Amino acid sequence: MYFVFTEWPGGQYASPTIAGSRPGALIAGAWAMLVYTGEKKYIENAVAIREAVDKMSDRISKIKGLKVIGDPKAMIVAWRSDEFDVFKLGDALSEWNLGIQQLPPSIHLCVTPRHISEGVIDKFLSDLEDGVKRVKADPSKFKDKAPLYGIAASMPDRSVVKNFVSGVLDAVLDSQ
Repeated sequence: MYFVFTEWPGGQYASPTIAGSRPGALIAGAWAMLVYTGEKKYIENAVAIREAVDKMSDRISKIKGLKVIGDPKAMIVAWRSDEFDVFKLGDALSEWNLGIQQLPPSIHLCVTPRHISEGVIDKFLSDLEDGVKRVKADPSKFKDKAPLYGIAASMPDRSVVKNFVSGVLDAVLDSQ
């Protein structure tokens, strides 16, 4: 049994289990890390992540060509563009391991404790501003890292997308 959801803004979600991307081992690992770091450090990290998200949202909203999606309340900041292919920006910033999304086409960064180290968010924002300039200057130098999302988001019959994603999962599981 597996789960397929193609209407999620994050993309084509297919999971070989009901638990999805949060099976028991990962949940246990998260609990162990919380116990290891303690409540005080957890709260310090949460506050620092929240501050980083606010800083990112503010700076990204000032970059010409980018729009922050929504009002980030947790640790993920997503943005889109009406001026250029935002997926090419994802390629320009591939070293940052950004997440791609559909509906609308966008990319995001999930801020974690590794991002709250001194200067990391400032470096990311500088790289983002530079990436926007490079993509606008010559989009042909960059790849659209999400062709399936772009095609899927434009299909009027969403059942075709679900059938395709299910077929991919069937093929992967059959080869195991």
